[in-house]
Amino acid sequence: MSSTILDITDLKIFNQQKQLLQLPKLQIKQGEIHSLIGESGSGKSLTLLASIGLLHKKLSYTGGISLFNKESQKYSEKSWEKLRGRRISMVFQEPMSALNPLMTCGKQLLECLNIHEQLPKSEAQSKAEKALSAAGIEEPLRIMDCFPHQISGGQRQRVMIAMACINKPDLVLADEPTTALDTITASKVLQTLVDNCKQNN
Repeated sequence: MSSTILDITDLKIFNQQKQLLQLPKLQIKQGEIHSLIGESGSGKSLTLLASIGLLHKKLSYTGGISLFNKESQKYSEKSWEKLRGRRISMVFQEPMSALNPLMTCGKQLLECLNIHEQLPKSEAQSKAEKALSAAGIEEPLRIMDCFPHQISGGQRQRVMIAMACINKPDLVLADEPTTALDTITASKVLQTLVDNCKQNN
């Protein structure tokens, strides 16, 4: 029987007294793939950010958010740092704002690895290349040497997917990862994300 990773019950998010969203229930178990559907501004991004402890300080919520069978409010910031990137990760909506423009894609991938485990340089390099290949990048070595602005939108999304999946987390959240991509590229990016999730489980 698959274990429950994320369990949300009667979630309400507020900006002071104004209620921004209400989500009665969401439960995600190991190996499952779910989709949040709603119009722009309905609170999909807020739900994901709340799930991984990144909700803006000016916002508050009521209800329950349990991650790995522990209430999220009981996690310290140090605990969150250990979880994010290792056991949970996120593919953000706009990679140009999520990727560091001053670092090559390769350095950013290696940084994701080094934060959570100390690997020999050659092993880390190999792991980064494999993560890019698994994300559908045909020339991983070339992409690793590129800065984000030097590659296409679809390639940037694939780099984000590689970063999100490189440590084989239990939960990968994707916030509209195909925004601004053409239909064919969007379909390939989504399939890449699904394939990575299946491989990691």
